[in-house]
Amino acid sequence: RTQMAKAFSRASWQRAPLSTQANTAAAPPISTTFLAKRGSGSFSKDWLSDPSTYPLLVTMAAAGALCTGTVVYCLRNSPDVRLVPNKKDAIIRNWTGTYH
Repeated sequence: RTQMAKAFSRASWQRAPLSTQANTAAAPPISTTFLAKRGSGSFSKDWLSDPSTYPLLVTMAAAGALCTGTVVYCLRNSPDVRLVPNKKDAIIRNWTGTYH
């Protein structure tokens, strides 16, 4: 090897070991409230007492309402769904022009 290649292989390409003390000092503290007190409180005590959970609760409620509304709309308005007994004998659509 040339002297230049030896210098690059030893010095600049080797990483210095990371100090665990430097990593833990810069890391934000991790909340373990739910892990430590799992099942010990009520829903309102665990979730509604912390304002940081409000966006999560609103998002989950909106997603649940959207899914429920879509299911109800499709069950009531789709011509392929026949829940009413007098409509169960209707012709099935197949978009080919022939009916069975």
